[in-house]
Amino acid sequence: MFGRPKLHFTPRHGWINDPNGLIQTKEGFHLFAQHNPDDVVWGPMHWLHAVSDDMLHWRELGIALAPDALGTMFSGSAVQTGDGRMALMYTAHGDCERQCVAFSDDGRHFEKFDGNPVIDNPGIPDFRDPKVFPNPVLGGWSVVVAAGDHADFYHSENLTKWEKTGEFRPEQWLGDIFECTDCFKLSSDDGHSK
Repeated sequence: MFGRPKLHFTPRHGWINDPNGLIQTKEGFHLFAQHNPDDVVWGPMHWLHAVSDDMLHWRELGIALAPDALGTMFSGSAVQTGDGRMALMYTAHGDCERQCVAFSDDGRHFEKFDGNPVIDNPGIPDFRDPKVFPNPVLGGWSVVVAAGDHADFYHSENLTKWEKTGEFRPEQWLGDIFECTDCFKLSSDDGHSK
């Protein structure tokens, strides 16, 4: 019989996939992951929450987000707001995919925003995996969302009202959908940031 890995997070029971919202706060490291708590196969996705002081030893805290009237909980990300709250931005996967947010004052208990979805579906079947990040150029927040054959960018001052600011499309079709997109700064060999 196989035991649980010693250096990797695994749930006490159920299915796990797609780590989400990996974030470090002053309290330590937070990991969220898609999780089916009722079976060992992919199923109605929840977000499971775990914390660690060293990224080796994890404490499972239970379900952070559960399915609701908008759907099951697909991938997303987490940020810490200027007022010390934690915000989770996630995809609600129901009759279509929409972007939603939940907030926590203590990093343990999350309340979904009453005005969800914060970004409604633009009429495409694959619209998911929001990666939210602070935007030093525009101020406030930006998010990149996988939108079928491309990535959409949105901007917000408060994480609840979003405006589309652009998109990224490859010059040549790659033959599949975008998933789990990200956006981050890198330095080039000449020292410039890209």
